[in-house]
Amino acid sequence: MYAPEITRPSHTAELLKLAFAEDSRACEECGGYEFVITMKAGAVFEGAPTATRIEDVGHVLTLMSGHFIVAHEIAAIEVRWLS
Repeated sequence: MYAPEITRPSHTAELLKLAFAEDSRACEECGGYEFVITMKAGAVFEGAPTATRIEDVGHVLTLMSGHFIVAHEIAAIEVRWLS
């Protein structure tokens, strides 16, 4: 089950807030989630975030997969629900 892709935010903080709101719903409804993050340069990273709230992210979003994502370089985030 997939949440709709979140694109074209007014700024990166809004994009991350929307993604974390979606992941909260995913946790309540099924067995987990991960983010699929598309960077402005085109690279794509997948994994669950180590932070549980947007307030814990700062300038870098860290994924359980070990990737460190510079927040202002994010172009789009999809929340993938795992079941």
